[in-house]
Amino acid sequence: MVPDLVDPYASRDHTMGYVKSLSVEGYNVVVLVDSFKDSDQWVKLGATVARQQEDLIATLKALRASDGNFVVLANRYDGIDLPEDACRVLVVDGLPFGGTLHDQYLMSARPRSGHIRGNHAQRLEQGLGRGVRSGGDYCVCILMGRDVTSFVSLKANHDLFTAETQKQLDVGLSLSRQVRAEKGNFENKLDSLVRPCLNRDPNWKRYHLQEITGVVPRPADTSRVILAALERNAVEMYRSGDSATAASSLQTGLDGVRLDPADKGWYLQLCSHLAHSADPAKAQQIQLKAYSLSNYLLKPVAGVKYDRLASKAGVQAARVQDWVREYRDANAIPVQVTQILGALKMGVDAKQFEHALRELGTLLGFEAQEPETEFGRGPDVLWHMTDSTYLIIEAKNEVRETRKTISKKEVGQLSTSMEWFTSEYGSTATGLPVMVHQCLQCEYDAYPPLNTKVVDGAALTSIELAVTRFASALAAKDPAAWTIQAIDTLLTGHNLSPGSFRNEFLKPVRTPQ
Repeated sequence: MVPDLVDPYASRDHTMGYVKSLSVEGYNVVVLVDSFKDSDQWVKLGATVARQQEDLIATLKALRASDGNFVVLANRYDGIDLPEDACRVLVVDGLPFGGTLHDQYLMSARPRSGHIRGNHAQRLEQGLGRGVRSGGDYCVCILMGRDVTSFVSLKANHDLFTAETQKQLDVGLSLSRQVRAEKGNFENKLDSLVRPCLNRDPNWKRYHLQEITGVVPRPADTSRVILAALERNAVEMYRSGDSATAASSLQTGLDGVRLDPADKGWYLQLCSHLAHSADPAKAQQIQLKAYSLSNYLLKPVAGVKYDRLASKAGVQAARVQDWVREYRDANAIPVQVTQILGALKMGVDAKQFEHALRELGTLLGFEAQEPETEFGRGPDVLWHMTDSTYLIIEAKNEVRETRKTISKKEVGQLSTSMEWFTSEYGSTATGLPVMVHQCLQCEYDAYPPLNTKVVDGAALTSIELAVTRFASALAAKDPAAWTIQAIDTLLTGHNLSPGSFRNEFLKPVRTPQ
């Protein structure tokens, strides 16, 4: 069951409260989270968390010997069996990212990686398997968190799961669609999904058996095994002192494996590392190729050439249509939009804000980049709107609320970004300087570029409201049912077409008098 697909705007607290009520009734409830930090909300609600090995042993013993337990396990997606009454309700809260520094680097360096997404799917499956340990066992599985909801709703991620898990997810998504239109509050709708399973309703058992019977397992994806063997062999050669052969053998082997650009770049970066001690110049050539495939990898010593935003064919509404059709369920659209908008706040970490601003541009049908992050120069964010206007954006969302003016230094950064834009796109390109800032007024000695616009806190709130309403409208129909004309009407109606967006949400900067 995916509560966010029943109602994408329902409070997380409502779902958590409902989950707790099941433990009060006497069911053993187990919540799986990615880290101990993620367990804090559940602990405040009354759940116990197993922090030490002795705590875990005692918790597992209590689950098998008694009822009504309400426990949280951090980063325990495998290696634990919770058969029969030991776990009748299993909650996976949040996408399993992994909490080590290595995991965090992988996520930052390979944000669009098919293999990283495959790892997420595998860990989700491992977690879901904790509560059902035999053919006759049963357990209600609840997927919580906007990141999990978005992940399981994307068509591109469906094939990452085994055939059995695919069918279970299909059943859950189908039932969520059915109950969302029924009368009753959010908790009642969740309960209507949960009770048939917990009460062993004969009609539910018959329906579930009918859906699951006949599922044919898909052939295993061998690409990960091949990659692991290539990597292991290359590392063994490197350790034996043959770094040149290690790099060349891995690079040659990659040609025989189908990889997306993010993963191909990652393994070429490994080739560069292996080759460095034998031939630093060649290692830099390999790293340059790796970086051309994924701009989130390490930059070559000599720097990189900027990759200009190309003018892709198609209108804004057509691009939005492509984005909408990536989802299997309409309610996943406002869930994903809410997740993006959650990072577009004053005071949020600057990098998170900039990435969310890039994602917002993409979902609105514009081309978007983070030039400073990706290439080491240029503005924080660049939007290429579909009327050929570029927004050169400097994000200063972390400035203190007590600030009264935009500083000379901040204005200087925007001026530098405009100079960069002219050098890369030419003087004939239409670029509009934009600053995200608490203030509209510049300091007495700060003179911004001509036609500078500001997105202040009030404008951010207005953008959030408009995009939220736009997403709600998109959720009213099946993703495949939306036509380009209908989406274009929605964009215009919510002031999200290029000209309307600029007129409605970008405010003129106030220059020194």
